[in-house]
Amino acid sequence: MPIFCPSCLNPASKDAKFCAYCNAPLNVEPTSAQAKALERASQSRRYVSHGLIGFLVGAFIGYLLRPAAPFVGQLPFGTVITRGSNLEGLDQLLVSTAESSFNYMLIGAIIGCVGLILITSALSRNRIEGSGTVQASRIESRSAFPKSVELGYTPEQVEAALGQPEKIINLGSKMIHVYSDMKITYLDGKVSDVQ
Repeated sequence: MPIFCPSCLNPASKDAKFCAYCNAPLNVEPTSAQAKALERASQSRRYVSHGLIGFLVGAFIGYLLRPAAPFVGQLPFGTVITRGSNLEGLDQLLVSTAESSFNYMLIGAIIGCVGLILITSALSRNRIEGSGTVQASRIESRSAFPKSVELGYTPEQVEAALGQPEKIINLGSKMIHVYSDMKITYLDGKVSDVQ
């Protein structure tokens, strides 16, 4: 991750001790507000760069998909980008085709820009939400280990490992906890048998 000046938010060299733009010290840990501002600045730079790339790719695709003029074919880039203003004589009949071709480029550029920004936003949102999913999967993986019950465990220890039993049968000094897949017998408050 690039280093940014905590004062002016301009990029800085990793080895620099002071910002080249505002001369602020760079070795100071940013506050939470500065960290959020740095993240927003980084995110807005990412959106701008991805928007520009989407704009250019969309414009290129729109240019490739431009309509053809009858008996002439597709118009050259210079004619399209000027919307036919450089056409003279009978070529002025192609102005509407040049304008349509320009509109194709413009619509492609807008769709590409917005589309890539939306994709970038969705991916960054998934990355943020995904970090929580990773932690949740780690917790689940911990609980995926086999649960064990040993002789001498108290009912509280067994319930901590297996959860609440479906049925509890209390026979004085002998108590039985029934789970869906096993039955645990306690004598004097300690596990004596598991079936």
